[in-house]
Amino acid sequence: MRKILLVSHGEMAKGAVNSLTIFVPDAQQKVTAICAYTPDCPNPQDAIRAFFDSVSADDEVIAMSDVLFGSVNQYLLPYLSRPHTHIFAGFNFPMLLQLMALPQEESLDDLHQLVQEGKDGIVYLNEYRFSTDDIDDD
Repeated sequence: MRKILLVSHGEMAKGAVNSLTIFVPDAQQKVTAICAYTPDCPNPQDAIRAFFDSVSADDEVIAMSDVLFGSVNQYLLPYLSRPHTHIFAGFNFPMLLQLMALPQEESLDDLHQLVQEGKDGIVYLNEYRFSTDDIDDD
C-alpha cells in the first residue's frame, strides 16, 4: 500500500493537504502531514520516526519535504535506504496533484514526471506567451 508523507517547516504541509481535499476529497486519509517546529510537533525527528515505524515493510512510502537539505529534509535522509521509499526535496501543488493521480504500481519515469510537473507548474506569467487555447471563455 502507498503511504504519502509531507513534511514542512511550519503549517505548509497541512495547508497543502487541506487544499488537496478540494480535488481529492479523501486526501486527508491518504496523506500524512508533519508540520515541524509547531506546538503540535516541536520535534519533527520523532514524528518522522513514528510515521516510518507505523508503516509495514511492504508499504511504499513517498515522502516530500519543503526545502532541500533543510532540517526536515535531513531527517528523511536515513530512510533513503529503506526499500520501497522515494524521497523528494521540494514540492508544490501541481506536483501533489500529479502524485495523487499516480497508478498504484508507478514506474521510475512516473516519479521523474512528478518533478517535471512541479517545474512546469511554475511560470513567470509576465513573459508567458498565451495562446487562444490558454484562455478560458467562462
